Amino acid sequence: MLPYLAELLDDPCDAVRFVARRSVRSREPYRDFEFDFQDQSESRRERAADLIEQWRSNRSPLLKGRADLLLDEFGDVVKWEFQRLLKFRDQRDMTLAE
Repeated sequence: MLPYLAELLDDPCDAVRFVARRSVRSREPYRDFEFDFQDQSESRRERAADLIEQWRSNRSPLLKGRADLLLDEFGDVVKWEFQRLLKFRDQRDMTLAE
């Protein structure tokens, strides 16, 4: 879902941001979404916030109150729960031999 992808656009890992951008662009209304996944500046968060606002203006009313998708009664992400789940993610550095 788009709000989660928007959160991942500000991930510390370049590869995660790359895949999140590609996934966002796979959705019809966002095919031309401009985002530099290698950008290390504050503009990463700004672009993610822009994307969430764009999603909010186009989201389906069927998404409101979907606890199974971590969406509240307004259709917004239950941010505290999403952040809690992210804490379980393995953040260790790894090296891939190519």
